[in-house]
Amino acid sequence: MERSNYNLIDLLKYICAILVVAVHVNPLKDLSEWANFVVINIFGRVAVPFFFVCAGYFIANNLKKRGDVYIKDYMISLMKTYIIWSIIYLPFGILWVQSNLDIPIILYPIALIYAFFNVGTFYHLWYVPALVFSVLVTFFYTKKFSLRSLFIWSLILYTIGAAETYNAYLDPALQSIVASYMGIFFTTRNGLFYGMIFVVIGFIAAQDNWLTRFKKNGLAFFICFSMLIFEAFRMYNTDGYDFNFLFMLVPLSYFMFQWARSVNYHRDCRKLRDLGSLYYFTHVMFIELIPMGLGLIHQKQLFDSGLFRFVSVMLCTHGLSMLITMIRKFIKHRQLSTQ
Repeated sequence: MERSNYNLIDLLKYICAILVVAVHVNPLKDLSEWANFVVINIFGRVAVPFFFVCAGYFIANNLKKRGDVYIKDYMISLMKTYIIWSIIYLPFGILWVQSNLDIPIILYPIALIYAFFNVGTFYHLWYVPALVFSVLVTFFYTKKFSLRSLFIWSLILYTIGAAETYNAYLDPALQSIVASYMGIFFTTRNGLFYGMIFVVIGFIAAQDNWLTRFKKNGLAFFICFSMLIFEAFRMYNTDGYDFNFLFMLVPLSYFMFQWARSVNYHRDCRKLRDLGSLYYFTHVMFIELIPMGLGLIHQKQLFDSGLFRFVSVMLCTHGLSMLITMIRKFIKHRQLSTQ
């Protein structure tokens, strides 16, 4: 497939990275609760499933080209990135543990080791261990069993995980079980209950079958998005833990990806894709650091404004991401010049 067929995917990944920032700062909350809900719990919830589907698709494609050795190279590269960002966010994670967990300091290392393998040393890093788990399970499972059966299993697990979003509709006994689980593990948004279904969808998108030969992906995406809006507003003001698990995200993420892949968008967006990846990793530090800095000049109340939060975090995030990009280019240029 020509590079132009991936350009829209790269652009959408960049937009999704900005939506992740919006989810974390609630940009319109103080202006309109309804508008903020639309931004973070409809548009914003599409972002991470799309990331998982893209990862699954390109991993499956590279496995076809390079064989099983690719999975080792991919995991090494991914884990290097994860370890670096985990170290960077370690001070933030320690502060979070101090503020939210009533445990003796001697247990901090255990809490942080648990976080490293489960939810990340800070809250947004959960995506990487979830991706690692989902990819490895999909890779090894499909060695002996069918991708179709794994899709069924992952859909069942997603349905179980959705108990945290659909908590208001559960029997009181089940609500008690969910509350006990959440008290220990904090969320079902992990590789087992959340990420795997979307990685499997990415693998399915890389196959040649009747579904991938379907030609009306744009229409199907529009229908799924319309139904997602209905589902989200059906859950509005219900007593759930969050809006991570919306069932329409499952078909929507597939048709969104296939529609984007079918469009011949000719502007090369790889730089935006890479920039969006840096947005994802860097933005949370500014959500923490900006109010600290404002507090030093007695202007912390400025951060109470959702629009100020979003603009200030995005500006700082973009600036740091551009700086990292330039440093990477400089290092790469130096390496090439010395060869």
